Amino acid sequence: MCGFLGRNGNLNCLPDLERGLPLLKRRGPDSQHYWRSASGAMELLQARLAIVDPHSRSDQPFKLPQYGLTVAFNGEVYNYEEIRSTLGDRHSFQTQSDTEVLLASYALNGLDGIRSLRGMFSFAIVDEKNQETIIARDPVGKKPLYVGFWEGGACFGSSLLAMAASATTKPAIDQTAIPHYFKRGFISPTQSVLEGARPIRPGEVLILDAEGRIKKQDDCRPREAKHFFTNFEEAQEKMLAQLDLAVKRRLHNNPNPVTLLSGGIDSTVIADRLKRQTDFKALTLKSWTGWDSDEWYAKYAAKKIGVPIQPVALNYGDIGGDVKWSASLQDEPLGMISFFPLCLLLRAAKEHGKILYTGEGGDEVFLGYGKPTDWTDPEFEKADYTPEEVADWVGPPNPEWMSPWGRFTTGFSMLGHIFAKADRASAEQGVELRSPLLGYDHMGYAKEMNPNWMFVDNKPKGLLKSYLKTDWPDWFVNRRKMGFPFRIRYAWGMRLYSGLREMVSDKSMEISSQHLPESLRKSPKKWSALAIFKNFTEAWKAVMWSQFQDRYDSLA
Repeated sequence: MCGFLGRNGNLNCLPDLERGLPLLKRRGPDSQHYWRSASGAMELLQARLAIVDPHSRSDQPFKLPQYGLTVAFNGEVYNYEEIRSTLGDRHSFQTQSDTEVLLASYALNGLDGIRSLRGMFSFAIVDEKNQETIIARDPVGKKPLYVGFWEGGACFGSSLLAMAASATTKPAIDQTAIPHYFKRGFISPTQSVLEGARPIRPGEVLILDAEGRIKKQDDCRPREAKHFFTNFEEAQEKMLAQLDLAVKRRLHNNPNPVTLLSGGIDSTVIADRLKRQTDFKALTLKSWTGWDSDEWYAKYAAKKIGVPIQPVALNYGDIGGDVKWSASLQDEPLGMISFFPLCLLLRAAKEHGKILYTGEGGDEVFLGYGKPTDWTDPEFEKADYTPEEVADWVGPPNPEWMSPWGRFTTGFSMLGHIFAKADRASAEQGVELRSPLLGYDHMGYAKEMNPNWMFVDNKPKGLLKSYLKTDWPDWFVNRRKMGFPFRIRYAWGMRLYSGLREMVSDKSMEISSQHLPESLRKSPKKWSALAIFKNFTEAWKAVMWSQFQDRYDSLA
């Protein structure tokens, strides 16, 4: 949802932002506008998906001339009406948008005004009076933001390829990013796939001078006291109250709510709490075979909650063509197979609404993978992670008792994998995903709880399960997790992987080959169906890398 580009520096050698516009339009199909500062040293380009105050008065880049400020903004501020009321008579509002609230809050309260915001956002504010640009990403980090120091200045924005397309000289691929991609399936959030560029960290603020140099670094993480719970019942009660607030905030500007309901714990809890506030429609993935999905459980949950549900069928006709299409939605290469079915699901679901509620983040926030000891054992897979991979990346700091694997899962992987996957699959199709479980305050509640409360009855995701089990049968609450499956290895294998080999160029194999198993270290045209089947995860990474390379090479 939405996308922007910006630049600071010498106009003679810095980006032509409008060349990046074709790569932003899918994120912002409703309007596209360009703005340049009076000095010519700073520019913004924004493509908008109009949800909050869709009137043209709220188009971006959005200006408040009385403060000398202009903003380009990607995302949504969920508590903007609350913030607006606190500003009172200090600002006379001209729109009903969260964009104006964000900008006015910064104008009147500086970075403390940004710290009060709750939502998913990245933005660039140009301050013409001080000849500087403030770029920032929210403390959870759901929306992408990159900065590149190229050609004597700075370029920044929501899309790395759009930034590269606007550059006078196309930046080179950073060869040091490639090994991590083939190991983990995504580019490390410590760097980007292009030389001279990097992602802004969650909660990070950079202040750039008019020439694009870093003037100051800061952060926009909330300055709030920790929460204290005297017992499990109090912890659960406060958690539900915080969840209800997150759900309520995400109901703004959405008169006909639609939720994705898999029948799993996370989406069921969200649907249950949402029903307490409004009526809505649920969607679930229609089973491919009748026995390998959650469709039956989703229908049971919808009936028990009391909402209509509609199974959404995916089209399996042209797997090769759909894989190529899904790859075109990516920016940096994403090598996770789960990206593909998510793209298909959202393509089908967006016919029912462009704002979709999800239980995304429940497994990471409420520790739903593996065994409880996986999350608490300080030696669990310790040797496999670098210090950067176990640092605090997403939201409030992780608890001291969390294992290295847990820290990686709830931070580094969440940022580079989960958020990147969800953003590209949704925003590039003009869809907004709203995820109440990923609110900053809600994550803080979970991270400050006694670990024994997180693993009630020694089960992962015990806190949420204990809430459900008072009214829901055990066979539903404690069943095996399945999710939204799509057996692409088998479905495509039945077609002998027709079209896959053609998606991997010989040029890309010069980079990929050393990271692939022996049976795939040859021209893709010679890959056997059996070799692809046995090494499908690695073959998939090679396909996604090659498709990225093709998009990069096609940039002017």
